[in-house]
Amino acid sequence: MLVAAGLSPPPEHALLSLLALNGLRVSEATGADIEQLGLERGQRTLTITRKGGEVVTIPLAPRTARAIDLAIGERTGGPVFLAADGRRLDRHGAGRIVRKIARRAGITKAVTPHTLRHAFITAALGAGVPLRDVQEAASHADPRTTMRYDRACGSLDRHATYIVAAYIAAPPGNPHRLAATPPDGRSRQADSQWPPQDTAREAVTDRDLNVSANRRSVGRSAAQRWLVEASRTGHCVCARARAQRRARA
Repeated sequence: MLVAAGLSPPPEHALLSLLALNGLRVSEATGADIEQLGLERGQRTLTITRKGGEVVTIPLAPRTARAIDLAIGERTGGPVFLAADGRRLDRHGAGRIVRKIARRAGITKAVTPHTLRHAFITAALGAGVPLRDVQEAASHADPRTTMRYDRACGSLDRHATYIVAAYIAAPPGNPHRLAATPPDGRSRQADSQWPPQDTAREAVTDRDLNVSANRRSVGRSAAQRWLVEASRTGHCVCARARAQRRARA
């Protein structure tokens, strides 16, 4: 639909970009004003009023910013989106625009502005964006609301075991370790192909574990050292704990 929107008039392209690339509610998009467009730290921004009256500033993707610039033309104030009669575009007019672009894109199923919001949240979660960031972008008060959009929540490919195995086995500076712990420190998928097919799933050798343990032994907590030791010796942590409880008894 974004391709079809790019071939549409600028206002229609701008509206669809806000709905699909920012996940806005239709009322948030149609309520946008030209005076609320801004520039912050080199990023184009738009200040909107969220559901419940909360005022927030959101970033605009470059294509969205360009589409909005073309949509407003020489106007310096007023609503970003206008109806044919010159008044502010309402939710019904926005719905008609979305349906028209969907037909132009060859989509036969019913598509509404909320469909695009749903697609934005689903795509963000599927791309590995942290749940907290998606929740904030979608303006959900409860993270459980955001999680309902996660179609891959039960996927085995996203299980934490792959990240933990790669983290323990890879020495500092190794790209496998970087994939498990990104620079920003937040847990996310390193790329669209996760887990790495030839790294995280392969068997971890004793030599890899010994090198990894020696290089990172300093500064580790007792629990972390215990996990590395258990991995190196092949013993189960739970089994060792049970043995220690039996010895104390």
